[in-house]
Amino acid sequence: MRRSSTLFGHIPDECKRLGATLRFCEFKHVRREGNRLAHSLARRAILSADMDVWVESLPSDLDVVFQSDLIQ
Repeated sequence: MRRSSTLFGHIPDECKRLGATLRFCEFKHVRREGNRLAHSLARRAILSADMDVWVESLPSDLDVVFQSDLIQ
């Protein structure tokens, strides 16, 4: 099923297309609750017009989420 009708549907479509060019590629769905850091980063990317780059450390609000993901 093609998701291009959604706002970000082109992203999984492109990942699948690129994955098909590799010898082995496997995609697994992880619910938001299973990886809150990825969800927080995606939300931040949508809300921010700037490009943020972090080297060696995360902003404190994201570090808290990261530490929480490690515990679970």
